[in-house]
Amino acid sequence: MDSYLGYYSYPIYLSHYVIAILYSAIFTYGVMEESFKLKTIAMISYFIALMLFCFAIVHIIDKNIDVFKQKIKKQKLKKV
Repeated sequence: MDSYLGYYSYPIYLSHYVIAILYSAIFTYGVMEESFKLKTIAMISYFIALMLFCFAIVHIIDKNIDVFKQKIKKQKLKKV
């Protein structure tokens, strides 16, 4: 469980500002005027959008990269 949650820490860290800016550009509800800051009411839907984005990143990109790294390690071990 710890390693599964660990997969999400870096994507959340990297993308939380980008998703906040996209969220404020797409949805005007819960966004402070002339800012991309979110009101408390918008945090639930923002968090859901952030987690969906990170879920896609982890399962589409990170998992495939891990499989590729394992293949490279096995090839290096065979050569030694």
